[in-house]
Amino acid sequence: MTTCCVEQLESILHDDLLFILPDGTTITKDMDLDTYRKECLWKYVKYPVVPEARFVKM
Repeated sequence: MTTCCVEQLESILHDDLLFILPDGTTITKDMDLDTYRKECLWKYVKYPVVPEARFVKM
């Protein structure tokens, strides 16, 4: 995803992939890949700083 290699993404994503956005919009695999074909969105994504993970035994 970070290199925007559509061919690789197409081979590893399941054909029935669905993303459900918070507003209820459904994005299919083909729609997602079209986004990468048009423009790589990852160059705009800023990775958040994640504090150290701690596991709690239940």
